[in-house]
Amino acid sequence: MESTSNQPAQDIKKAAEEFFVAFQREVAAIHDRITELNDQRDGIADIKRLVTDLDKRVTDAGSLYLPPYDQRQCAIQLQALNEQLSKAAKPRAKFSFKSSKAAKTSLAASVTVAPPSAWTLNDKATHYEVPSPSEANEVRDAYIFNLTDSIVDLRRIPLAAVHLQNLDKCIVILGAISASVMVEGCCSSVIVVGCRQFRMHASTGMALFLHVPSSPIIEDCSGCIFSPYAAASWAVIPGMAGPSRAETFASSLKKAGLNGATSRWGDVEDFNWLRRGQSSPNWRKMDDWRGAQPFNVNGNLESGGPLSPPLVRILLDDDGFLCSRDTVKAQ
Repeated sequence: MESTSNQPAQDIKKAAEEFFVAFQREVAAIHDRITELNDQRDGIADIKRLVTDLDKRVTDAGSLYLPPYDQRQCAIQLQALNEQLSKAAKPRAKFSFKSSKAAKTSLAASVTVAPPSAWTLNDKATHYEVPSPSEANEVRDAYIFNLTDSIVDLRRIPLAAVHLQNLDKCIVILGAISASVMVEGCCSSVIVVGCRQFRMHASTGMALFLHVPSSPIIEDCSGCIFSPYAAASWAVIPGMAGPSRAETFASSLKKAGLNGATSRWGDVEDFNWLRRGQSSPNWRKMDDWRGAQPFNVNGNLESGGPLSPPLVRILLDDDGFLCSRDTVKAQ
């Protein structure tokens, strides 16, 4: 008989995962009801009750099993719903000669202002970044946003939660981290990471190399390829700084507290595809990249400075999936 000494912890983890999936579905349903209000105001009170009830359930779950990070993400999404509902409740002008398309409100946690203690990188183009070992003093969150045609290798520093937003044609190598990864509004990019939870919203043409003990979650995404972390053997490349080959991924997982956990990199939950028995067209699995090397590095790249474009070249197939990727030498 198997030991059940860790069964309570497993039950708590499972309950938290199930709550988050159910929470996301209810948030999406409420969002749809708000957008369908139009000039009808009769349903506002009912929607307010739904939001209040959902808020109470988050509080109850937080007192029992929901981790603090998940509680914060739920609070952000509830705030977004309340703001959306407040705008919908305002009286509209009866006559107008102007028309505009209402942008869809993002219900995923978005990057705003990073806390002072976080590691940040933003507003760069054609950039190569590898933090120095002197930056590895303590575990911190990382905020990386508004990058184009850039490479970021953060395996040298210990990280907790990582937030990635508005990345275009970028390569982000994170190693194993101790918390979650949130991806928002990215396109044609590669992410390599071992983490506790992986969530991605409004992103296209992505290649994800993951080791994650819970199901990756995507919403409003397309053209995404999921692969095991081990398939990213190219992550240690001549010309790219990083940990020595002696520091194996197994030791990286141990440092992040992820050793011993079975990876569920291919058990993707697509919130836009809930049909049982049918595969989502928005993502696919690829466990072997041999013969289709994602990218190649020629020459030495120096961290911290701009490089001549193009640093990253992307090729997508007719369905919008990344089919190959390579990095070219700066001129």
